[in-house]
Amino acid sequence: MQNTLELLRPNKNTAFPFDTLMGSLGQAVVETQLRSFGYEVYPYIYEDNRAAANSTVKKGYSDMTTTKIRSMPDLQAYDRETEETYLLHVKTTFGTDESGYWISKNKFESYKRHWSEAFFVIYFIPTAVIRCCKIGNIKNWTSVTPRKIYESNYHLDLTDFSDLPCCFPRIRREVFHTVSKDIRDVFKVFGYTAVTEDIRNQTM
Repeated sequence: MQNTLELLRPNKNTAFPFDTLMGSLGQAVVETQLRSFGYEVYPYIYEDNRAAANSTVKKGYSDMTTTKIRSMPDLQAYDRETEETYLLHVKTTFGTDESGYWISKNKFESYKRHWSEAFFVIYFIPTAVIRCCKIGNIKNWTSVTPRKIYESNYHLDLTDFSDLPCCFPRIRREVFHTVSKDIRDVFKVFGYTAVTEDIRNQTM
């Protein structure tokens, strides 16, 4: 029997947007949590803007506006009662180490430069844990260039991070854990555990 990864990507020479798939999964989970507590949630990235920015870069241009567009947050949450708006960069990982997270140096610096008030949210697929922190409040990271990766990276120390109930006041912790369990149960129906574990093992 073919393993899960082969079923998802039968032709290894064909680029499959796994990053996009993973990102969409994490965004859906975070959006579900926020909506469960009365937040209105909308996508913040407009694909037309991103496509235009990518086209500009390909032509050899790179200015502050283009960089800002390319680093736009993923989601916008709105609390109608308090009229407060939140922006979120959502990252999804197959990693199980909830104490740290790897990110491109250039990408992270762009986030800090343009979107310091946005939340940086990480969804750990294997454990279903969500960690978050305002980008401007992230203080601890190490610059490292891993082997076989020729781009400088930061390893974020997540000691600055907390969970969604700490960052979003409408979220009640006891209900949050119930919603988290419900989400995990939904994933199990679709063979979530087997799929994610197989992909993670293949990509390590």
